[in-house]
Amino acid sequence: MKIKDIMIRDVIAVDPETTVSRVADILFTNRFHGLPIVENGKLAGIITEDDFFLKNYDEIYLPSYLRFIEENKSADNLPPEIKDKIEKLLGFKVKDIMTTDCVTVKQDMDISDFMNLVRETKFTTFPVTDMENNLVGIVALSDVLGTVREGSIQMKKAFKGKFKSMEAEELAKELDFLWKEKLVLVSKKNVSTWKGIALVSIISTIGLLICISFILSNI
Repeated sequence: MKIKDIMIRDVIAVDPETTVSRVADILFTNRFHGLPIVENGKLAGIITEDDFFLKNYDEIYLPSYLRFIEENKSADNLPPEIKDKIEKLLGFKVKDIMTTDCVTVKQDMDISDFMNLVRETKFTTFPVTDMENNLVGIVALSDVLGTVREGSIQMKKAFKGKFKSMEAEELAKELDFLWKEKLVLVSKKNVSTWKGIALVSIISTIGLLICISFILSNI
């Protein structure tokens, strides 16, 4: 399986002049982990969830905060120094905080190589570009995990007669746990915690499943 088989082709991108508040709204509404920045048709950078955590205030994730303010019409419960920092951040544009030296992947990259890249960089979202640096898609660790989860039923059927039924059932349960309990943290706020605790286990599990799938396809 290659990146082109799982990447998102209909990409929502923004330009460097887009406001930070607009990007925060897009991330929250769509539960995205990051957005590519495009200028004159070319990839100019990327902005991710990590850029929206207030330094020294890990409990404050800007997209969630903005939605809270929108629904409750009040920020009186926040200390003045946090409110000031948020107001300053909201005055920025994407070009002020985006990462320009971003890591990209190509459509023909194997999933196993992609998983190695995630492990090495600790990044979870990557723009997909062609040879001319045109943006052709975006891929995230969640896309890989989602593909594996969708195929868990088929894999359980493939396991039948080759592995103990209990082992297949436990593997499926582990996939569900990773998807429901760990991955969801990336869409909320505890990105750093999730990366530190779950990234290795997810990569190991998916790597094992890729190997098993290859073996089964050759039986």
